[in-house]
Amino acid sequence: PLIYQKNKKTKELSRKDELIVDTNNMISIAGGKLTGFRIMAKKVTDLVCKNLRSNVKCKTHSIQLISSKNINESNLKKVKNDYINELLKYGLLWGEAENLFHTYGSNLGDIIELKKLKKFKTFIEAEALYCLKKESTITLIDFFERRTSRIHYSPEKNFDQAKLILPIFSKYLKLSNHEEKHLLEELFLHQQNLTNFK
Repeated sequence: PLIYQKNKKTKELSRKDELIVDTNNMISIAGGKLTGFRIMAKKVTDLVCKNLRSNVKCKTHSIQLISSKNINESNLKKVKNDYINELLKYGLLWGEAENLFHTYGSNLGDIIELKKLKKFKTFIEAEALYCLKKESTITLIDFFERRTSRIHYSPEKNFDQAKLILPIFSKYLKLSNHEEKHLLEELFLHQQNLTNFK
């Protein structure tokens, strides 16, 4: 959560993280951005170890994220551009391709292979199958909100896209017609709840 500052609107609040230690030595962290979660975790871990008088240091910086295989600081720009250029061949716009790279990193190669292998007409179909197989996705809400954030950034496209990928969900999860209908209704109601402010 963001740190409250009197008389400031949300967009004016600092995104800087802050460590808070209460009188019982409970450590909390507030603020920050999702992109900085590993640095924030390091700050907390190092403080806990210091308070426990342990010489152990946080090792998060040396643990490679799964989606960053074969990507490092020196080749990031080239790898990103290579993936984006590959995705442009499938008719995606630059921003869409860049977002997919930021979402999946080097795992994007697996999605491209699924698209070729299954001969899907659209890229989102391959993305959906990948998420079902590798990302613990079991509902349309999982896909559109938790995994891809499409529910927030392109809500006007969600229902057409949901109808497009529903057969993939249905086949993979062995859904009945009733369960398919439930997934669509659940997504529709969830999106309504996110966008209706009464």
